[in-house]
Amino acid sequence: MNFYAVVLDATFPHQSRKSKKYLATFKIADMTSRMDSKGVADFISIVFFADKFDDLPICQRVGDIIRVHRSTVATYKDRKQLTANVCFNSSWALFPLHYKG
Repeated sequence: MNFYAVVLDATFPHQSRKSKKYLATFKIADMTSRMDSKGVADFISIVFFADKFDDLPICQRVGDIIRVHRSTVATYKDRKQLTANVCFNSSWALFPLHYKG
């Protein structure tokens, strides 16, 4: 699955307790995300896995745009979740939000 999305929340990359892989989890929304009556977008989680810390995205702020290539779709705790295995075939690009205030 390839897509662009808005970052709603993100964890800082860290090493997994179960393996030597590094991971980062993002909550994202795109144009297909449903909105509730208050205008709040429903999110999808994406988990990035990599062999090295430097291979993972670091989100600077909510609103950054992320592009992901070759992610897989699964279900975790009855919710759709995407997985991007950067050490195998997935890739990403992060476009920071430039705020002029």
